Formats: sequence, structure tokens, C-alpha cells
Amino acid sequence: ADTPKAAPQLWGGDLLGVRIKDGRCSLLHDGAEFMTVRVQGNYRFAVSLPEKGQKVEMVDRVISLARDDFDAQRGFTFLDRLSTVDCDARDKRAWCKNSGKRTTFTKQVFTSPSDLKFRLKVIKLPADKPFRWGIVDSEPVGYRHFCVGEDGMQNCIGVSSTSSGGVVLNEGNTKATTEGVKEGDIVGCNVTSAGMLELVIRETVVYSIKVTGNFRFGVSLVEEGQCCEIISAGAIAQTHDESGREPVGLGAQPPILST
Repeated sequence: ADTPKAAPQLWGGDLLGVRIKDGRCSLLHDGAEFMTVRVQGNYRFAVSLPEKGQKVEMVDRVISLARDDFDAQRGFTFLDRLSTVDCDARDKRAWCKNSGKRTTFTKQVFTSPSDLKFRLKVIKLPADKPFRWGIVDSEPVGYRHFCVGEDGMQNCIGVSSTSSGGVVLNEGNTKATTEGVKEGDIVGCNVTSAGMLELVIRETVVYSIKVTGNFRFGVSLVEEGQCCEIISAGAIAQTHDESGREPVGLGAQPPILST
């Protein structure tokens, strides 16, 4: 059967396209499919520009979101796709160059249920500006213009937190309140073999919900200067040692299940 979905909202810089395969026509937005119909016969590709000033450009290659295999030595890495967010050479540290809504996410796609952990260290957090993290769809339509947890990001849930407190958001709906985060804190997500997503602040689970399907880990850096870094299990244990608390090690992370 055809699989219609709501047409996406568009902004300048978005990538639109059409993919024809096995008698099916898929309409694409930023590499993600939002509608598929059966087709038969001869066609041309076309575009309508009904308003003065509208402009499009044809690109000569298909642009899709990368999906890397998980490497236990390298760990998780960011997919560097935003002009407003920079990543270091390792794709581990990300920082915001210009204020605005957007979401950066991992190259790796995982399937729930699984058994894995993802951790971020908050490097720089301007006062009273939200830091957001959680999971996003494996093909996150709207990532250029929306934050983790907002209703513009479907199949997405996460925490939006300032230094004074936070909330758990699922497609724009508040699910719970949480404590705040500050520079130096470690936050993240656990995905369990029972299919539970656990949102974590300083190794304390602040919210859990059952999830199934394919996802990426994501973070929204909305204010210029915000910075975070994906860290390893060893770095988490070291942070606990320095704080005087009992060390917490995560052990070896299992392979990511990709589709």
C-alpha cells in the first residue's frame, strides 16, 4: 500500500528529491522519505515555483544520511551535516557557531531493543540556555530547523535542561521534569535489551520509556558557544574518580544494529 505522510515544512537550504525504484516513487526531504506511491509509464521530473522570488537549484548527486558501522575502538561519532555546528577531526566534539534551532546526531543507527550506552560531557553551557539530548529517528526529517523533543521532530524524545532545571519532551509534549545540568556534567541515554530507553543525568536515570525501531542519538546546540563531547566508558569512570564518588564503568559497548 502507499505510505502517505504529512508534507514537511520547508526552509531555504533544504534538499528535496524524487527516488524511483521497483515501480515506486518516493518523495524525499533532506534524504528522508515522506511519501511513496506506485508509478507506471513515462514521466519527467518537474518543479512548480508559484511565488515571485522562489528559486531552486538542481544538484548532480543524491545526498543521503550516512550510516556508519559501529567500531568499538572509535565508539560513537557525530554526523557533521550542519553549517552552524562544527565538529572536531574525530567527530566527537561539537560546538555551536551560530544561535538557532537544529539537531546534530550520530552517524551510527541503532535498533531498539538493544543493549548500549551513549554519553555526552557538557563542555560549555551559556547561562539559562537549554541543552537538549535524546534519540531521534534514523532519518530525522526537520533536523536542520528543530530541536530534540520538539513536535517538528517525529519519533524523538529527550531532555531539555538549563542550569536551573529541565523537562523531558516527546514531540512537543512534556512528560516529566528533571534536575538541571551544568558545565562538566555527563548526560546521556541507555537502551536496554528489554527495549527501554533511559535518559540519564550524572549517571542517574531521570526518565524511562519503551521504544522500538531504528534511531540515532541526538543533541541540539541552540546557542553560540555551546559545546559538548561524546565520551567513552573510561572517561566516565575517570570523572567519577576525580569527583570522589564511586567509579562507574560501562564495559564494552556492543555493535550497533543497522538497517
